[in-house]
Amino acid sequence: MAGVPDCVSCISGILSIIPSSKKSSAAAFEMSGAKDVVCMPCTEGKSLTASASMIRRMFEVIEAEVIPKTEKLVAEGNKMFGAAIMRDDPQLTTVIADSNHEMLCPLYHGEIWTIKQWSEMPAEQRPAPSECVFLATHEPCCLCISGITWAGFKKCFYFFSYEDSKIQGIPHDLNIMHELWQVSSYAKCNAFVSTCGLKGQIEECQEADKAELIATAERITSKYEALSQKYHTEKASNKQNNLAFG
Repeated sequence: MAGVPDCVSCISGILSIIPSSKKSSAAAFEMSGAKDVVCMPCTEGKSLTASASMIRRMFEVIEAEVIPKTEKLVAEGNKMFGAAIMRDDPQLTTVIADSNHEMLCPLYHGEIWTIKQWSEMPAEQRPAPSECVFLATHEPCCLCISGITWAGFKKCFYFFSYEDSKIQGIPHDLNIMHELWQVSSYAKCNAFVSTCGLKGQIEECQEADKAELIATAERITSKYEALSQKYHTEKASNKQNNLAFG
């Protein structure tokens, strides 16, 4: 029997329920202890990492550029998910930062809206997606990671994980992937796009940087907990909020 792929970080996201009669030994690796559960190996991509200076800059973008817009938009009934596109240069220069606009359209998640705004920039001001880094405050859902991929972005960092979003009262990312594809995640490192959680990268930093970054992460988390509380408290009285996944 073929061995399990080495891309362990992807395995949790590529478990699929497939009838035994349709399994292909050439295309799937049987996982021990789980009947009819197979691991479909993805095309190996380039894994992402973030240095302390990169994390510090992305936290700065979240606090100074994304959160102020998110606060205004949550007050209008939108969710608290934001995003930014930055040039892939040493300074991670911001191209655009924005947030969720679901009150305009249920497809306007923070990432999708930000991509829309980027796509409408004048050509001379709009860098190619391959020359950018995409930043999401929350791990992109199946809609958003697909949008990021279709737009051509290769690198995507995020702060909160799916489990964090669930704790903040938004379990839809996990639920939709489970119901549609019987998976718990997309492959985080593949031929099209690679993603990386910033919280895990903090643990890889030097101690001199770690304390500062942890303190900033806690401050950002506190702000999003307040935004989450505001959204959930007010959505019931928001007559415009008829979202299928509120």
